[in-house]
Amino acid sequence: MIDDKLISQINTSLSKESRIKLAYVLGSIISNRTKTDSDFDLAVVVESSDKIDYKYIYSLISDIDFPKDLDLSVIDKNSSPLFLFQIISTGKCIYQRSEEEKISFEACTLKNYYDSAHLRKIYYSYLKDKFPYAD
Repeated sequence: MIDDKLISQINTSLSKESRIKLAYVLGSIISNRTKTDSDFDLAVVVESSDKIDYKYIYSLISDIDFPKDLDLSVIDKNSSPLFLFQIISTGKCIYQRSEEEKISFEACTLKNYYDSAHLRKIYYSYLKDKFPYAD
């Protein structure tokens, strides 16, 4: 489980950059099922991922002593709907610039995920036809 001190350190570091809107912790650290080879999955939501450098975000949090190796994802509302849905449905939001930002991002994510469901269904049916033994 992630402790409050670590969350506070992450919040302090991320709040220095106004283009960072949200941060979610994902994976085994949330479910308390970490193994020796587990990493610390952190997804940082920005206004636009092409306008902010991944290395810059990493530099903001590089002084934090993470309990595991850091796996940083920099995402925005245009990232994969499936990936974004996974983040909001299984992750834990540990930083938000504002409640409105969080609500807007999660509502947009849900809309895009459900709006694209039919496309995923078609895609998976083609995959199943091409690779019938892959179930």
